[in-house]
Amino acid sequence: MPLVTTTSPSEPPIVTFSSAAAPDDAPLSTTANLPPASWPPKTLGDLMTRKLIAVSEQEAVGDLEEWMARFRFHHLPVVSADGKLVGLISQTDYLHAKLGAAPDGQVIAAVLPDTKAAAIMRKNVVFGRMGDSLDMACDVMLREKLGCLPVVLDDKTLVGMVTTTDFVRLAHALIKGG
Repeated sequence: MPLVTTTSPSEPPIVTFSSAAAPDDAPLSTTANLPPASWPPKTLGDLMTRKLIAVSEQEAVGDLEEWMARFRFHHLPVVSADGKLVGLISQTDYLHAKLGAAPDGQVIAAVLPDTKAAAIMRKNVVFGRMGDSLDMACDVMLREKLGCLPVVLDDKTLVGMVTTTDFVRLAHALIKGG
């Protein structure tokens, strides 16, 4: 199984994708089995971050705000037990949920440490596929005002994430002549 739950007290109880957990004959469902990225990148598969942090939809959010600050991420994909993308929690979504507001604006019970990720995640997540062009991804992210774009396989298995920071890094590398 490509998902490994970390349980160390110094790390959040999150689901991470690990090539060490995948057998050699595993299907194309872990980032270790994906085609290599090329330079300069032309597709989401080339640019995406492949080392992912995600949370199970049944996982309690606990200290999510602390984790986001400590591990410096602003978007947390939510996956099913088999690694399929089912939602997304942004830092803003989490902060609103702490105040009692769902991503759609509805009033909800304020987040407690035992609140499940599924209770506060955005369910209708815009995502991309590995072969999608960077031009298309930029258009979608700008039009929809997205800070990230999860990348999935045809069966919605989460394999990567592209953020606005990834595009800034790319622009910087190209400006420097890299």
